Amino acid sequence: LAFYARGVDSLRAYVAAQQVDVALDDAGLISGAAPSSAWLGLRYVRLPDAEADAPWPSEPTDYSPPPGAPYRAQEVRLTSRDGTWLGGTLTLPLAATRPVPAVLLLSGSGAQDRDGRSMSGYRPLRELADALARVGIGSLRLDDRGVGASSGAYEGFALDALVRDADLAVRWLGRRPEVDATRLGIVGHSEGALVAMRTARDRDRALRALVLLGGSASEGAAVVAWQQRYGAERLVRDSAAARRAALADSLVGEAERLVAGIAAASPPFRTFLRHRPLDDARRLRMPALVVHGGADRQVPPGDDTTLVAALRRGGAPVTHLRVPGVNHLLLTDSIGDPAQYLALPDRRIAPGIASRVAAWLRATFE
Repeated sequence: LAFYARGVDSLRAYVAAQQVDVALDDAGLISGAAPSSAWLGLRYVRLPDAEADAPWPSEPTDYSPPPGAPYRAQEVRLTSRDGTWLGGTLTLPLAATRPVPAVLLLSGSGAQDRDGRSMSGYRPLRELADALARVGIGSLRLDDRGVGASSGAYEGFALDALVRDADLAVRWLGRRPEVDATRLGIVGHSEGALVAMRTARDRDRALRALVLLGGSASEGAAVVAWQQRYGAERLVRDSAAARRAALADSLVGEAERLVAGIAAASPPFRTFLRHRPLDDARRLRMPALVVHGGADRQVPPGDDTTLVAALRRGGAPVTHLRVPGVNHLLLTDSIGDPAQYLALPDRRIAPGIASRVAAWLRATFE
């Protein structure tokens, strides 16, 4: 489901590629809607408020390996210094005869479970754990605070708290008898890439490898500003050409005021706006793999190249993989518009990405 502004009192919606025109009242609420073609069989029905507010059924959570998988998955629980426990899954190859290399898997922004699910059917960390185990690499992935088997509460981008949890997980991995403590790494996606760099900076000598998936190089405020501009231009693209720029500027101005209000009330969000990933990247010394979707519309263009240059300043080998036709979520998508994520037919990581990450890690750990 995607909406596009057609002016101040109407929207155009696309539902499974079918077009619906939506009217708004003075309060901005939907007052009516009509499909563009009656023969498509789509119709607009307003639900009673009580029914509309009811929770949607949740997707079943099953973290066990698929039948016949050459690895085992063990439920674990880590306890932090503040008493919060983090539930998760430790995945280990079955055929290992000696301690194996292992990595911590970190998800993107938002309160997510250990599989990194931000929408139904999207489980990127589970896919990565599977690919890694099949080449002899163990992994640990955890539910965010306040999600699944973890206690506490998710507080947004509280960088210090996220890094403390990641550091706890790396130290816990290094103490496992099944894991080779001299061959540890971190794989982070999006926000997880930022947390991975800060954690790696503080534990440089304890880590052998770093994988950054869809990581940003720009300061947080610049990332938000770029996303606002992209979103505004997307919303007004059906407007008259003569008014398009003014409408986009107006939307960006309103978004900037909203961001300022959120920042004033949210210390974690202020932390994100001020965060400078390059300050961490320039201090790293371990081998790194930077993977970026060619259709990523959530990170400013060229951020992957800037990030690679900063990492190379330390002298460690850096591999850069930009994959055409892949969006920020690492899904096959030639456009990359976040508003269209839920309309994508396949929510599995684009073919080849997980296997290439696994191959790079295997070669790095050897």
